[in-house]
Amino acid sequence: MIASEAAHRERFADVAVGTDWGQSGRTYHYTIPDHLSIGVGSLVIVPFGSRRLSGVVIALADSSPVSETRPIESLVDDRVALTPNQIALARWISERYAAPLIRVLALAAPPGMSRAPNERLSVRSDDSRLAGMVVDSDIVEALRRGNATTASLRREFGRARSTRATRALEHAGLLGRRAIPPPGQRRPTGIGFVRATSGDAASATRISVRQRDVLAFLESRPGEAIAASLVQAECGVDAALIRRLASRGLIAVDESAPKVSPRRERGPALTRAQRDAARTLTTTLDTDRSSLLFGVTASGKTEVYMAVIDAAIARGQCALVLAPEIALTPQMAHRYGARYPGRVLVIHSRLRVADRSAAWRRIREGAVDVVIGARSALFAPFLNLGVVVVDEEHEPSYKSPHSPRYHAREAALELGRIAHVPVILGSATPDLETWDRAWSGRHGLVEMPYRARGALPSSATVEIVDMRQAVRTGDDPYLSRQLVAAVRETVSRGEQAILFLNRRGSATLTLCGACGFVPRCGRCDVALTYHAVDEQMVCHHCNHRSRAYQACPACGAREIRFLGAGTQRIAADIARLVPDARVGRWDGDVARQPGAADAMTRAMIDRHLDILVGTQSIAKGLDLPGVVLVGIVSADTILHLPDPRATERTFQLIAQVSGRAGRRNTPGRVIVQTYSPENATIRFAAAGDYRQFATIENAFRRERRYPPFAVLARAIYAGSGAASARASAARMEARMRALIVERAWTTTDIVGVAPCFFARVRGRFRWHILLRGPEAAVVAAIAGGTPGWSVDVDPVSLL
Repeated sequence: MIASEAAHRERFADVAVGTDWGQSGRTYHYTIPDHLSIGVGSLVIVPFGSRRLSGVVIALADSSPVSETRPIESLVDDRVALTPNQIALARWISERYAAPLIRVLALAAPPGMSRAPNERLSVRSDDSRLAGMVVDSDIVEALRRGNATTASLRREFGRARSTRATRALEHAGLLGRRAIPPPGQRRPTGIGFVRATSGDAASATRISVRQRDVLAFLESRPGEAIAASLVQAECGVDAALIRRLASRGLIAVDESAPKVSPRRERGPALTRAQRDAARTLTTTLDTDRSSLLFGVTASGKTEVYMAVIDAAIARGQCALVLAPEIALTPQMAHRYGARYPGRVLVIHSRLRVADRSAAWRRIREGAVDVVIGARSALFAPFLNLGVVVVDEEHEPSYKSPHSPRYHAREAALELGRIAHVPVILGSATPDLETWDRAWSGRHGLVEMPYRARGALPSSATVEIVDMRQAVRTGDDPYLSRQLVAAVRETVSRGEQAILFLNRRGSATLTLCGACGFVPRCGRCDVALTYHAVDEQMVCHHCNHRSRAYQACPACGAREIRFLGAGTQRIAADIARLVPDARVGRWDGDVARQPGAADAMTRAMIDRHLDILVGTQSIAKGLDLPGVVLVGIVSADTILHLPDPRATERTFQLIAQVSGRAGRRNTPGRVIVQTYSPENATIRFAAAGDYRQFATIENAFRRERRYPPFAVLARAIYAGSGAASARASAARMEARMRALIVERAWTTTDIVGVAPCFFARVRGRFRWHILLRGPEAAVVAAIAGGTPGWSVDVDPVSLL
C-alpha cells in the first residue's frame, strides 16, 4: 500500500482532476476517508459533479480552503503512484508553458490511467428497500447477474439510462462500487524477456517475413534473455506478433529479468578525444551539472554517452537517452542493446497500452539500466536515475506541437535539477540558445572537433552548385548535371547516396496553363500538393485528399501543369536517370506506416538500396556507413521563410545531412544545390563552420531581441469565422496591453498581432499575438483559459 505518516495525519488531499484529462487547469480539495491510505502521487477516483473521474493527489493538508468537501471514493490501484520527481517536473512544465497541470500529469501517469475510470458494480438485492423502489428493472437484473461494470452498462443500456439508474441505487445506499485498474494495469503482459528455443525455429514453415526476422535476431544471440521491447524496436514488430511466436513454441518467454546479466558486447576502443570527453563528463555524475557535448558528425558521441552510462550503472543507477523522433529509436536500441543486453528498454507513445504499462512498471521496479525514447520518456517513474542524455538536442521535434507544448530539452534540464543528476546535450549543430548557455558558462562545454576515425574535422568535400547558372545552360531545375553524374559514379562503385529535399509529394504547385486556376484545400488556406504515386491532390495540413485533375474545373481546359518538386518526383526522376539503381524514399508519407522507418534503415545498412531520397528525417542522427555521397537538392527551401529561426534551421539541416557522407573509411562528397550561392548561411553550412555562423546569427538576434536574448511567447486563436477571429485577436491584444501597463513591465512588449502564416487550417481561421520580454509567458498565459486560444511559450516556429 502507498502510505506515509503524513497520510495518516492529514485529512484533506489536493487533487488534480480534469474533464477528459485536460480541459481544466484547477485542483480540488477532497476529504481522505479513514479506510484509504492516500499519499502524494496516489491515483484516485473522485466524484466530480455527477461523474467519477481519475485524478492525482499532488499535496496533503490539515485543512481545506472550502467549507464542504466530498470524499475520495477509491484508489485506482493501490500499487501505483507517481514519484515526487514526476510531480515536481509536471508542476514546472505547467508553470513554464502555461499548461493545465492535469494534462502534464496525464503524461506521467501509467498508460491507461488517464481514461475515464471503470468500476465493478453490484446491488444489494436482499435489501427490502429495493422492492419498494421505482428503478429500471433491466439494469437491476444486469447487476444481479454479476460482472456488471460502468462500461458494460453504458454499452448495453446507454449512458443516460444507466447513469440515471445507478445514481438512484447509490442514493438509496444499495449500490456497491469497486475500481477496476485500467487496461495494462490489471496484470503484467507476460512478456518481459524472450529468448530463442533450442531448435532451429527460423526454419519453421508458415511464418511471415517479420516473424522470421525476430527468430533470426534471437538466434543470433543464443542463450540470451532479451527485453521484448528491444526486440520490438530492433525488428519493427508489435507485442502481438511476439505472443503468436510464443504460443507456437518458437520462442521462450520469461516474465522477469534474468538473474544474471548476459554477455555484453565490448565497445570499440575510444579515441583520445572520446576518452577526454568521457572523463570530463563522468566527473559530473552525482551533480546536476549540464553539459554540451559539441562534436562534429561522426565524432563518436554515442560511445562517449555509453562510457558515462557505464559509470552511472557502476554506481547502481540507470540512464535516460532521448531521441528526437520515434523513428530513430530502433537504431539506437540496436547499439545500446548490444552494449547492455537484456537491460535496455524502449518506450514511446506508439507502443500498445499494455506494453507501455509493462515498461512503466519495469522502470519503476529498477529492472532496466538504459531507457530509450522520445519526448514522453521524460515522464517515466525513475527511482535511481543517474544521467540524462539528449541526443541531437537542436532538433525542433523535441518541442511538443500540442498541449502541453513543452520543450523536451528544457524539461530534461529541469529533471536533472530535480533529480540532482547531470544532463548531457549532444549535437554537431547546437541550438543557438544552448550554444549561448555553454559559451557563457551556464552549461559545461566539451568539444570533439574531429571525426572518430581521422584527423580532419570532416572527411567530406563540399561543392556548391549555382542553380541559376545550371538552368541557364539547360540543366534540369532540380537535378543538375553535376549531381546526376556524381550519383551515377557513386552507384557504379557499389556505394550509396542520399538525396535530401525537405518537401513531400511530386509537385508543390499545380495550376491550369490556360486560366491560372490553382487547386486549394477547402478547409485550409494552402494550395494542394500533387502526389503522383497515388494520383492524388493532398493538403499537408489537414490531409484532405482528392483525385488529381485531368481537366481544369474552372475553365475545362486540359492544360493542368505540375510545377515544383517533392521527394516523390525526385525519386522517380533519379530512378529514370540512373536505371540500374535501387531507389528508396523516406518521407512523412512512408514513415507513417508501422515499421517503415526501421525497414528503410535496415535496407540501407544491408545494402539493399543504392539511393535514398528523403526529407528532414534522414538528417537526424542516422548512421549509414555505406553512404559516401549526399546531394542537397534545394538548400533554399526553408531559408527565406518568415521565421526568426529559418537561417538556423537551414544551417542545421545542411550540416546534418552533409554529415551522413563518408562516416567510415571512404571520403565523402556533398553537393549543395542552391539559387542563393552567395548566402552566408549556406556557405557557413557547406564549410561546416558553426562558430562563425553562431557569432553572426547571435549578433543579429541580440540586435533584434530574439532568443537567446529574449523570451518569446505566442498566443494563437483559431475560430470558425474570419471576422470573429480578427475581433477576438483585437480584444486579447487590448487585455495584454492593459496588463503590461498595469504591471509596468517596460521590457516586455507585443511584437505584433496578425493572421498566422497559414491563416486557415482545418476550417479554422487563425490569428496570433507575439510577445517578447521577461514576462512574455505570464502575459500570454491570460489567453490560455479563454475558449479558442492556445499558448506556445518558446515557440520553435512562428508559422
